[in-house]
Amino acid sequence: MHLIFSLMNSIQRYLFPHIESELGPLTEKEKEFVRMAELADIGRHINRNRWCGNRRKPFGRRAMALSFLAKAHWNLPTTFGLIDYLKNNQAL
Repeated sequence: MHLIFSLMNSIQRYLFPHIESELGPLTEKEKEFVRMAELADIGRHINRNRWCGNRRKPFGRRAMALSFLAKAHWNLPTTFGLIDYLKNNQAL
């Protein structure tokens, strides 16, 4: 429990100011998503694809996993809705 509190404190102290200096103020819903994405630590759960030079390069699985996390967080019913939302939301 102490680790989670420490992580949440460092997210609020260091990560939010950095993000907001780049993108502008975040809404509370966006801050919740950042916390959720940091706690999920998706990169730890996804195997990296090694590209051997054959065929096309593999896509970014981490980015795709984060986008579907966003889809669930904002209760978007379709993937097309998610794509439209991501195109129109500068913060994401």
